[in-house]
Amino acid sequence: MYFNSPDNLPESEKKYEYLHSKERIEHLRRIINGRPVAILAAGPSISELEARIEELSQTDICYFGMNFFFVQEDNILKKINKRFSVLTTGANKGLLHVYGGASLFDRITDFLNRNDDNLLISSFYGNQLNLLGPHFNLQEFLDKYNNKLFFPSYSTNRTVPDNNRPMHFFASNSLAGLIYMAIIGKASKIVLFGSDGYTLEKNPEKTYYRSKEYLSNKYEYERNNQQKLVEPLINDANKLFNPIVPLSLRNIYKTYPIKPVPILNCSEVSYYTPFPKTSYNDTFAFLLGKKNIEEIVDLRIPTASIIIPSSDDTNELRTTLESIAKQSYSNYETVVIKRSPNFLDTMENALSLTKGKYIFYCHSGYGYRDQDWLNSCIAILENRPRISLVCGIPENQLTDPPWPEKKFLYYWLKKKIFFPPNTICVRKKVLEKCLLPQEDNAKTDTELESWLNFNLRFNINGYLPTFISTVSDNNRNDFIDGNSLDIFRKKIAFYRKGLILKKTCHHFRDGDDNILPGKFYLSMFLLYKPAKIIETKLLCPLYPRLNIIKRIARNTVKQIVLRILSLTSSSIERKAVNLYRSLKKKRLREK
Repeated sequence: MYFNSPDNLPESEKKYEYLHSKERIEHLRRIINGRPVAILAAGPSISELEARIEELSQTDICYFGMNFFFVQEDNILKKINKRFSVLTTGANKGLLHVYGGASLFDRITDFLNRNDDNLLISSFYGNQLNLLGPHFNLQEFLDKYNNKLFFPSYSTNRTVPDNNRPMHFFASNSLAGLIYMAIIGKASKIVLFGSDGYTLEKNPEKTYYRSKEYLSNKYEYERNNQQKLVEPLINDANKLFNPIVPLSLRNIYKTYPIKPVPILNCSEVSYYTPFPKTSYNDTFAFLLGKKNIEEIVDLRIPTASIIIPSSDDTNELRTTLESIAKQSYSNYETVVIKRSPNFLDTMENALSLTKGKYIFYCHSGYGYRDQDWLNSCIAILENRPRISLVCGIPENQLTDPPWPEKKFLYYWLKKKIFFPPNTICVRKKVLEKCLLPQEDNAKTDTELESWLNFNLRFNINGYLPTFISTVSDNNRNDFIDGNSLDIFRKKIAFYRKGLILKKTCHHFRDGDDNILPGKFYLSMFLLYKPAKIIETKLLCPLYPRLNIIKRIARNTVKQIVLRILSLTSSSIERKAVNLYRSLKKKRLREK
């Protein structure tokens, strides 16, 4: 591995590459010394650790702290005469805030001045150390504490670390950074305390552990606006931790010759999903060596469920399960269900067994070549409540991708396509509503007919999809039949005619079935493609004019529709198209 790789560093960091050299890793490993690592965060669930810390007084544990570390150290670790050995803190404006008579930066320097063999892990990411002011001498600080500093490099590159950049990491949050360091430092096991992610409480005192000891000013300023406290935490968990940590761990284990380290999250209420959630009793038994990780009860509710309809071919099933096991995302369950003669009966039984709120469907014998497929889909659905379905598109088909979200309606009405079941992730309640029919006669449908009907109901009900690229095509072609597709396309054409004639009103919905603003625009249907071409080639200063042009076009089309409403329904579509073509030719002649 190339630890000295200045060419891979940002220009501002090249002269500081020694701060993440191989020697720094060796120092970290000497501090950990093969012990269990306990990482103490600031979630309110850590209060139980404060009450029970004496149970761990005789256990040799290496403690990692973060950010406002002094609160946990003063109220928890001092009870058993322990202190943090490794500390990380974000280099931001909080360094200058005063807490209990001392700024956070003063407390960090006190930590570094101890006679302990300890280590500060930080970075130059975002160049926030400039916030310490013009009188702060960075080089003097680095020289004075050189032996106690470890500055990995952070970026937005999803492929790091790798052999060429072993000390580069995908930027996440402080907790993630400590987990990475504990793994690279060869901890025997890792336990997270107070890693709740966030809470939905309106009281800030229930959002952070002992919040008044370090958030007093912020609490007074924001006590009437809980949203300002909670939103950053939700963003931190759902965008900077849950989707990123599984990718980074995979890259770490590919780069470093280290066996996977067992990691537990001792928070039964945590919103962090990558690691098993455990009770304090199980966690203490794990740290004390009374239980191994296989004996620990995982209290997580799986975020996703993968339904695998299976026949009697065990080799096909094994192939599928082995493929799924390689996914970077781990908080899922597999529901293997034996096929019954009726496909919808099979799916109804399978859905009744699922616990996840997002459903994947994978035929036995198939799998997911994209090892980040689950992670990518779940990250979208967790952070975009308007979206109800994520569909994968093979990279070789990205030259003309479907239009996403509300605009997909127009694409669907034109192209009459359907979502291949093996390449989708859909919210469970939306799948149940659109796949499982209320009428009994629909239960005679074949598998293809059932999925086509799901597609029809999904789009007619106004749910919104989005699309992401996948490594390869995972579609099945053996269950496609032309007759079913013809019926499906005729139903789409019938719905389209109802929209054009204003006999049908279309409503868009979010993933919770709430009506969204917006409606079907005939002008968008007729003119969307040329408008999209114009939009992509239009100069930025002219963008505001584009909306004016769209409104004029919609009003024009509305007048045209009113003029031809007297025509018979059988010829209206043909007349509208002919009229549109004639208007287009007229504009060309005028030019």
